[in-house]
Amino acid sequence: MTGQILNAAFVSEFPFSYRDGQGELTGFDVDLLEEVARRMEAEAAWTEIRWQDILGALEEGRFDIIVTGLAWHADRMERGLPTEPLYCVRSMGFVPKGNPGRIRSVEDMARLDRPSGSIVGSLELKVMRRVLGKKARGYAEEAELWADLASGEIGAACFAETAGRGYIAAHPEHGLEAVAGFDFPTLPETGWFLRKDDHALKARIDPEIRALKEEGLLAKTLSRHGYPADLALPPGATAQSDLEPGF
Repeated sequence: MTGQILNAAFVSEFPFSYRDGQGELTGFDVDLLEEVARRMEAEAAWTEIRWQDILGALEEGRFDIIVTGLAWHADRMERGLPTEPLYCVRSMGFVPKGNPGRIRSVEDMARLDRPSGSIVGSLELKVMRRVLGKKARGYAEEAELWADLASGEIGAACFAETAGRGYIAAHPEHGLEAVAGFDFPTLPETGWFLRKDDHALKARIDPEIRALKEEGLLAKTLSRHGYPADLALPPGATAQSDLEPGF
């Protein structure tokens, strides 16, 4: 952190961090970090960045913190320093309306005669590549993923539930739906990432995250943005869903 400015990068994704119809930055991660910065007597300065660039930009020192939902992968832990995890992210399958392939899990996607897709660098794609091999396709941008699912280029997609449902609600003309009862192998703890060596900043931010949890403000903020409050993590939570041992 430079002086009292907390340089924060975000990836545009509903309802985590995104710009609304008036171009205003919003989302529950935005609101939460703004509150943490206020309590630290600092000011958050925001920069939008592409998903595939976030860890590289952090390593280069361009930002103090990445405010985008990142699950605690072993490879990410080698490149950044996580804060105390804030919430879990539920992964969901998405298919054409009517679910013609009868998809209920990542394993079911192997039956399809086309690839299935997710976003490069995501937990979902990591799981899909281990299960589906070459039939798992990575996308740099969400818009491309949804366009290919709508056109039939891919047979299914796997992504964060709230983000996918938000896209479907905004684009009913694409004829997509979420898979009821989708079976995904993990519910990972998720939060923000700092530069690898910035233990001083972590020592300032983590107590404020715990305070938000203890006051119930974390759950209230998630709920206000339409995110399930039951996915908020308790004070002192630690990440357990690394995925390395089981996959």
